[in-house]
Amino acid sequence: MGKDTQDIEWYRRWVKQVKEEFKQYNSGEATLTQLDATISQVPSTIKTVSCEGLVARDVEFGFGIRYGPYGKQAWMDPHQFITLPQVFFDDLAMTSEMIESRNPSGENGAQARTIVAKLLEAVYKELRLSGFAGPNDIRVLQKKAFTFYPMKYREGWKRHKVRCVGRTAFSFHFGDEEAQAINLVIETRPKGDFNGEGQILSCMAMVLADRKRRRQSDCTVFGCLTDSEEFSFFRLTHDGTWSKVVLWAHLYSSFQDAMNVAANFFASFLHHGLDTPLRYSVPTIASHESDSDVPCGAPKLRCQVYPSSSSALQ
Repeated sequence: MGKDTQDIEWYRRWVKQVKEEFKQYNSGEATLTQLDATISQVPSTIKTVSCEGLVARDVEFGFGIRYGPYGKQAWMDPHQFITLPQVFFDDLAMTSEMIESRNPSGENGAQARTIVAKLLEAVYKELRLSGFAGPNDIRVLQKKAFTFYPMKYREGWKRHKVRCVGRTAFSFHFGDEEAQAINLVIETRPKGDFNGEGQILSCMAMVLADRKRRRQSDCTVFGCLTDSEEFSFFRLTHDGTWSKVVLWAHLYSSFQDAMNVAANFFASFLHHGLDTPLRYSVPTIASHESDSDVPCGAPKLRCQVYPSSSSALQ
């Protein structure tokens, strides 16, 4: 999103107000030029909050989103768009040997990031070979930075408007430069570390807010937080409701089965992005999501995934 235009507009209004007050209470001790020079040297008074320190309730309050609906939803049972080839698992086994930590307690995020990157590459290749995606339809960025202002923030009894900043390991873009939109953000964690829920959810909320500002017809955003063995998948709908489902690889009969289910979650998210019209504007903010945006005849996967209640997420 770059430098937030709302932040720039806030600064300009502040400068204008100071100038007007200076004219009204002019004492003759300074000129407008001197005042402008002073203003330009004063650091921004906007408080900055990192996504990494947020939890789900902070994001709900800050962006006005809410958890729901409860129970299993259609998106939590993805259709089987692709089947990962054996060559993928052979290559992944070799890569896993190379990046395996010699210290069992020394797991790091780079391991999960490498494995997830190979999984995403395999998903993209299979979508391309199946004709679901063209050569210029999908773009991925690594270490994508996000920023948004204003976000509501609570410190005890105090309420502030703050700038929210964050970063994700991967983000997927769709459309040309004019209508470009993010549909999926992914963050990786060391094995057993799943403290990044607020981080991934806040990045999704920033994407949603930016796409709504551009009045896109369906701003639904998906997210994933993973250590490459446990996958938490998120969906934030156009109307601001979010839900979550967790996939545990160890519950499947084989690692291959688990990775195929994870791959089809990613494939379903990317397919949603490819099917979403980016240029169409709507006069009101309403949900245009659909759980039936799948090709006719695509079979259902048997998934051992579990929806989470909001109380268990905090």
